Amino acid sequence: MTKTRVDDEDKYCDPDLSKQIVFEKEDMGNYSQKQKHIMRQTANEYEKVKSAFFQNREAMKLAALDQMFNFVLTNESDEKKRISKNPMLSHHRKTNEFSRDEETFFFADVGGGPGAHAEFLIWRKGFYNARANHPTQPNQMGDYEQKRFTAGSFAFFDTYYGIKGNGDICDPENLKSFERYVKEKTDGKGVHLVVCDGALDPDGRETRQELFHNRLFLCEFISALSLCQIDQGNFVCKLYDTVTPFTVGLIYLMWVAFDEIAICKPVSVRPACSEKFLVCKKLTETGATVIKEYLTYVNEQFDNLPEGMDITQVVPKSRLDLDARFVKFIMEHNRKVFLGQINSLQFYKKCLKNSNLAPKNQNEARVEALKYWNIPDISRDVTIGYEHMSDIFNKFSRGFDLKRFYHIFAYSDQSTFRTLPRLNGAQNVLSEFAVQMLNSGEHRILMSDNRGYIHILQPNNQMIKGMKNAEFNGFPPRSIVLIQHKKGNFGPEAQNYPIRIIDAAVLANDEVAFLPLFLRLKYAKKFAQNAVVRFNGQRIPLEVTSAYSLGVAQMKSFAENIHGTLKISRLYKKEYNLIWNKDKRCEEIIHTPTMDIVKKESRIYSSFWDNLYLACKVSDWANASYNFTTKIVEIHRKFCISNDLSDAEDDEIVP
Repeated sequence: MTKTRVDDEDKYCDPDLSKQIVFEKEDMGNYSQKQKHIMRQTANEYEKVKSAFFQNREAMKLAALDQMFNFVLTNESDEKKRISKNPMLSHHRKTNEFSRDEETFFFADVGGGPGAHAEFLIWRKGFYNARANHPTQPNQMGDYEQKRFTAGSFAFFDTYYGIKGNGDICDPENLKSFERYVKEKTDGKGVHLVVCDGALDPDGRETRQELFHNRLFLCEFISALSLCQIDQGNFVCKLYDTVTPFTVGLIYLMWVAFDEIAICKPVSVRPACSEKFLVCKKLTETGATVIKEYLTYVNEQFDNLPEGMDITQVVPKSRLDLDARFVKFIMEHNRKVFLGQINSLQFYKKCLKNSNLAPKNQNEARVEALKYWNIPDISRDVTIGYEHMSDIFNKFSRGFDLKRFYHIFAYSDQSTFRTLPRLNGAQNVLSEFAVQMLNSGEHRILMSDNRGYIHILQPNNQMIKGMKNAEFNGFPPRSIVLIQHKKGNFGPEAQNYPIRIIDAAVLANDEVAFLPLFLRLKYAKKFAQNAVVRFNGQRIPLEVTSAYSLGVAQMKSFAENIHGTLKISRLYKKEYNLIWNKDKRCEEIIHTPTMDIVKKESRIYSSFWDNLYLACKVSDWANASYNFTTKIVEIHRKFCISNDLSDAEDDEIVP
């Protein structure tokens, strides 16, 4: 039989406290919505924390939890890295310098629409260091809206509606398909964090929230066991009262499935409500297999129950009683929470009658809380404000003259070597150059403003052109990349034409333009892996064209691709050359005006902007490949003879 009350539950809580909490909640039904609003606004010390600059209060609940566990939930325990990406003071510059080389932080936000948790996590990780995966119901209150993601970009947010397309995570087939989808997107590893915030509208059933959330909680727990990485995946789930055998049994299984668990009520949760959070650290092998399979079986049984029947427990009381430590843990937790909630509800009512009792330090509490959680004290208007594309471009390009952005083509091997005279000479090292094989001779600069709207700049054209229907398109905000261009790009069938990045200047506000080319492309690959590019409602694949040091072996490999276009880029600025020191038998970089030997540092490398007018393309590669490759082999041979090197030895002197 379906259970409808919780005030008769006394197995895992004090029965008197259980009855009193139900009485206090039901008594709140005698007050008007206006009176309840006044109670919350005046009696809650932390009410003015609100949502800070995120879309709603849920973000601050997760921010408080993260700090409670020393930022382990977001893997941001290193204060230097954490603050560098999101400084507390607005005049301090954001930088991704200390996080670029870290692995992507994968997380799943289950039932978390409209997306405050995801917005917070993407913001906390900064730039392009996170990717979100989200099962949700399409076009419902619980779905996610791109325009609401102003602090953390929606472009790193991947929604998935399950194999049935309805986003119902209680459907066993949808659950399994979501696991397959996430594992595919994470190279089979799973995610670092699962956050579950699904909730049903209480609609006057506040005293029974725990009961009608049973199956939702069950499936959220299955999601965590399915998606978390073994030995390092963490889980956060919103709960309500934890007194029924069903909920207590689920918590016990998490007690077994993870290394550690805690049930927390951060101050950003209103003290009189039933909300609290189960936090589980480090999924075990047992949790990912045995317990997941058992709970999956339980979920399947819900669909086979006769009408009016329910599943009331997942672990027999006799089994729970064998673990005295767990029973003590849950009993003590319920006692403390009920006492605190009862006191808060009574205090709310007293403050309604006598406003002098209300805390007077709400503003101070807000400031201190935000500081403690490492949340800058700014308004949401700051994150919503529009920044014109031309202003973003001018800021990052350092006044780059757009007249210098044009196609440089060499139509034969002879013209290539005239265009790049440094390729000639017995003392010059071929690996001073990088090569890429493109599938198109055309290129464009793709830019995005701070809303993620796409703009295009063509060679020999100084006008930055915004895409039509920009609100339906999405690219990581504040990005500037060089892309290959084909006629199908941004057309009616854009999803069939990947955007291929050749070079990068800015990646989601991370300026990489002055790093070496190979590093720019390395970070572009991380960026592309995590971004979800949308155009006219379709997803467009985002890829990065690899670059290689110019050498004989690489050119022989490229010679087999007769349909491509070869792009040759300088790795160093014009006044710096890579040479081979015959006596020391090593590479050295010289500053040609002074002939001084210099160290490898950022100022010597050819930047993104340099390569816009220094790089060269061999467009007629089908006809030029043989002669060009033969010439490279000859240059290589002369270099080896001049420096007493064998071909094999020289193969090793690449950066």
